[in-house]
Amino acid sequence: MSDGLNQRFFHIGDASIRFVTPLDENGLEMLESVGFPQDVVPKTQMKHVELLCHNRICHGVGIKNKHGGMEFFSSDLPMTLPITIDEPGTVCIPFKKAIRCKRCCLFVDLFDYLAYKTLLLKEQGRGLPERCDCIVLNDYRNLMDLLLDIEYYEHVSCCFPTSQTGKVLATTVMRRFKKSINCDYLYEGYDNLLALANEVVNRHKNDHIYV
Repeated sequence: MSDGLNQRFFHIGDASIRFVTPLDENGLEMLESVGFPQDVVPKTQMKHVELLCHNRICHGVGIKNKHGGMEFFSSDLPMTLPITIDEPGTVCIPFKKAIRCKRCCLFVDLFDYLAYKTLLLKEQGRGLPERCDCIVLNDYRNLMDLLLDIEYYEHVSCCFPTSQTGKVLATTVMRRFKKSINCDYLYEGYDNLLALANEVVNRHKNDHIYV
């Protein structure tokens, strides 16, 4: 069972970012090709990224973390989850720009966040918390950052993988922050939110085909 972070150790060598520009249609289509409807993408924060990797130019999408690094994904490279380029850090995606909500949801990586948004869109949330800020861990090294990020919230919902690693992360958060809950029971039987969202998206596609 994947914990959602192992894939992040894909070796990207001496990669360097060449250009960061506003997200374009190609970037939206790339995310749609891996199961995320365009309506769930945070278009203001998500960018088109041109990367030089192994003497090859790759195009992908990315979102800056709090320390200036980039959480990057490209279908041009052999990756199944986003990876961190340069400095690691958490990513905060506010529900409303420049306004801190009283509640936040925590995710292990960017794809689980997009899966959460997909489930809200396709399945009315399945009981998942709504109308809250979202914070993405991205890497184990960012755990202390994450714990500092949540200090000013009144309620925290952990939407981590159902693996042992995910449960340890949730327990760590709940011991530090008493007004936090583990939401993994909402997707029991699946490795993570991404696995559930993939099934839901495929089911909707099949329903559309047979209508």
